[in-house]
Amino acid sequence: MDEEIILRVIENIVSNAFRYAKKHVYIKCSVAQNLFVFEVTDDGKGFDREDLKLATEPFYKDKSASNSNHLGLGLNISKILCQKHDGSLILSNEINGGAKVTATFSLIVDKK
Repeated sequence: MDEEIILRVIENIVSNAFRYAKKHVYIKCSVAQNLFVFEVTDDGKGFDREDLKLATEPFYKDKSASNSNHLGLGLNISKILCQKHDGSLILSNEINGGAKVTATFSLIVDKK
């Protein structure tokens, strides 16, 4: 695993959670089925339908975001980096509200 790449993904999704959280951000790390799983949830408004479909696309910005300094590339880059590690980036909402972002990275090393 490339530590710098994984840390970049983690930094991105944690900073997004802090940007949108009301008061709390929760972080969970685990290993399951040869995957390193990093979950970040917040108690913010969560993702709307459009966000769930498009937020990992390049240059996508949440229309309600007050900070226009962001280019809308963070989740897109994070998704690509997860995929390059045979993982994924999944966006969802918590049952009681708030966003959830799950990044996975394969722990199996291809020694070709």
